[in-house]
Amino acid sequence: MLVAIWKLIAENSSSIIAICALIFTLWQLFVTRRHNELSVTPYLTTWSHIDNDNGVGPALIKTFQVFVDERGIESQDLGLMEKTLEVLFPASVYKYSSYK
Repeated sequence: MLVAIWKLIAENSSSIIAICALIFTLWQLFVTRRHNELSVTPYLTTWSHIDNDNGVGPALIKTFQVFVDERGIESQDLGLMEKTLEVLFPASVYKYSSYK
């Protein structure tokens, strides 16, 4: 019985290796595609910080503007987000926090 199993494996070893290679290739294709999607996802913030030790990210935003109802909101740094929330939700009580 054991000899018959080893004979069957030996006769079909090239097919087994090919199937394993195909499965590994498909798995690596999925992992690589997911990695590439995450690599180009911009993580945009209202503050700027450049860390030259860790390289440059995919997006370096120098300036930006926020418009609500075609009206520009002007402020610096994190005050822009606070003013935007006040315009969008004037009667709401909210807690706003950010990390620098």
